[in-house]
Formats: sequence, C-alpha cells, structure tokens
Amino acid sequence: MFRKGQAAMEFLMTYGWAILAAIIVIAVLVWILNPGAVTPESCSLNPPLTCSDQEISEARGITIEIENGAGEDITVTAVNIGADVSNPDCSALGATNITDGAKDQFTATGCGITEGSNYRADIQVTYTKGTGTLVHTASGKISGPVGA
Repeated sequence: MFRKGQAAMEFLMTYGWAILAAIIVIAVLVWILNPGAVTPESCSLNPPLTCSDQEISEARGITIEIENGAGEDITVTAVNIGADVSNPDCSALGATNITDGAKDQFTATGCGITEGSNYRADIQVTYTKGTGTLVHTASGKISGPVGA
C-alpha cells in the first residue's frame, strides 16, 4: 500500500548522490587550478584620460601610458597607484604637460611588488586643464602579472 513511492525515492536518491559527487569534483578542481591566480592585463582610467598601455615589473616599477582626450592641454601633477590612493603604494610625481590627443608615460617605483605575483590596484591621476589652477582627478584600475 505504501510502496508506490519507493521506486521514485530510490531514483531521486541515486541521482542526488551523483549530483553531489559532481559538485564535489568541480569544487576540488577549482581549488586546485585556482582561476584567481590568472590575472588579465588591464589598465583603465575615467574620461577624459585613458590608459593606453601598461607594464608591471619588479625591477622597473609600474609604467602606464596616459592619453589626453580632454580637448585641451593638461598638466599631470601626480599619478598615485595602490589599494588606497590617498596613501598610495607608489607614485609618479612631477608636472608633465600632455597636449590634446598626445600620450605620455609615467613610471612609479618602490611599489613593493614581486616577480611572478599578480598585481591589482587603483590609480588616481591628478591634473589641471589648460592654464587653469583647478585640480581634477581621474581614477581607474590596473591589474596584471608582475614581470622581471
């Protein structure tokens, strides 16, 4: 009388164990392969500036190439890189003029990065437009593997 559901229950239990085993295998593979260890190379800044190229190196520091898309000349006064850009890991300082549409490279040294690791941080570029004195900031992110 109560045996009608036994076949259905056995069917569901068998597939339940198989699904549980598959989930455990997938979790172990993710843990072993560690997909978080593969960091893509990327560099981005908020408009009007763009980060057109980057290099992250233990020996040479972090070099980014900034392109001016502001429609007028700008003067970059600081490039701060780190988890907390108000207290950055490293900075590239100095007043550098970038004409409209041009690119310039900035290298921040002393970042405390090690070869073979992956690096992710925030970027903050401080600049003024034209001959003005009003300070602007463009923020963004940088990530990638650390080279030699």
